[in-house]
Amino acid sequence: MNASSLNGASSRSRPAFSKKAEGVVAVVPMKPLHLAKSRLSKLLDPGRRAALTIGMFTRVVTAALESSMAEIWVVGGDDEVRRLAVKLGARWIEDAGKGLNEAVTAAMDAADDAGLPSMYLPADLPFLRSTDIAALLTASENGTKLALAPAQRDGGTNAMLVPSRSAFRPVLGRDSFRLHKDLALRLGMRYAVCESPGFALDLDTPADLKLCMERESGFLESLIGIHGQPSGSVSGTAQQ
Repeated sequence: MNASSLNGASSRSRPAFSKKAEGVVAVVPMKPLHLAKSRLSKLLDPGRRAALTIGMFTRVVTAALESSMAEIWVVGGDDEVRRLAVKLGARWIEDAGKGLNEAVTAAMDAADDAGLPSMYLPADLPFLRSTDIAALLTASENGTKLALAPAQRDGGTNAMLVPSRSAFRPVLGRDSFRLHKDLALRLGMRYAVCESPGFALDLDTPADLKLCMERESGFLESLIGIHGQPSGSVSGTAQQ
């Protein structure tokens, strides 16, 4: 598929859907790989951080592809992200670099143009499965109700399903789960909370990496193909 641009584009230049497209659009934002997971720089060199990012991204896109999505849009990243997104069967969309909330909002606006609900999925959910996505779809009553998935730390939001033709748009960041609930109340929108386990942990910090390694034997080997510990140690007290 050809790359498209969302940010700052008119509705005519946004990605077009088939007339038969039904369901939900998954929106997966990405950073260029050289900028990814900088908080892990004391444990992993740039190449391993990029490989870890790609490994998690592949898991997330695969889970979305195994679910009943109309399309999967990967927003942003770099040439390697673009090539992998297309290879996996997703659509890659250029990001104008205005920020996470702006990129996700532009994609949701484009889905709105087609009358389809949209699902924000972070690319750093290492344990996401299609069953988690199915749980979010169920909580949203098949895309007709706002559904939010909380992060297990920092009060963040690790997924959301936004109905079409709604005024709700993301305010992602620290404490965003509370902010999203407050916004829904101000807009008079019903919402559901989905606590399916694959949404709980997003991998950003050394403490997150330690949890992942404790949860899945061979976690790093599986995602980035290395053996043994990364440079540094994650076995002791992790720095936040």
